[in-house]
Amino acid sequence: MKRQVVINDASVLIDLHKLGLLDALASLPMSLWIPDLIWFSELLSISDATKAQIVSAFQVVELDGTKVGHAQDLMSADLRLSFADCSALALAAATPRSILLCSDRLMRTTAQGLRLEVHGIFWLFDQLVEHGIVARNRVLRALQEIQADATMRLPKDVVAEYLIKYRQP
Repeated sequence: MKRQVVINDASVLIDLHKLGLLDALASLPMSLWIPDLIWFSELLSISDATKAQIVSAFQVVELDGTKVGHAQDLMSADLRLSFADCSALALAAATPRSILLCSDRLMRTTAQGLRLEVHGIFWLFDQLVEHGIVARNRVLRALQEIQADATMRLPKDVVAEYLIKYRQP
């Protein structure tokens, strides 16, 4: 069976790195892609060692002219989206049955408008537990870290909902 393609936005990767769960993502039975623009421009804050870890598990995908053009069209339609965001959207739109993994609300709304399957870090936590890669208590600790870290701009109501979910046996 062909592995599900998951196209990653920088925000989720940065959050997973902060939580110490980036290596867990690489253990999922999925093909993990990063648009080249995100790789070269958005992941500057990640160390070289972590980038090496990402390169071993992820495929950096170069966008061809058609996808770059689509990304430019998407950005022109909504200037609040960055070109990096639009590159991930364009790659997802051009990849049948792919999943776009992102945390940004505007990007998620745009993806849904394009009829793309889109999920965020909370879906990812569920996937990590379902596949036996991460224990429930590790996800609970990650959620507590998210709740305590003001720089992680995830919806507080969803964090609270998932805290309740993962506190239950």
